[in-house]
Amino acid sequence: MPGDEQPASTEVSHVGIKIPPFWQKNPVRWFSQVEAQFALRKVTQDETKFHYIVAHLDQHVAEEFGDIINSPPKPAKFSVDKI
Repeated sequence: MPGDEQPASTEVSHVGIKIPPFWQKNPVRWFSQVEAQFALRKVTQDETKFHYIVAHLDQHVAEEFGDIINSPPKPAKFSVDKI
């Protein structure tokens, strides 16, 4: 019916991304693999990338980077240059 149209939404509620365990011996290559996963799934939002990364870190890595997790850099939370 005219007037009952819903606006189109560009928001995605869930994307399946396979993030490998963090490579402590080669974090640069690990971030490259994670970026490839984001590209395949068309994840472009900086904040979404940041939260995916934080959610997939093991306890030891999360503790090591706790200051960044608790107070992310602004405006770019997800950036290899910041680590």
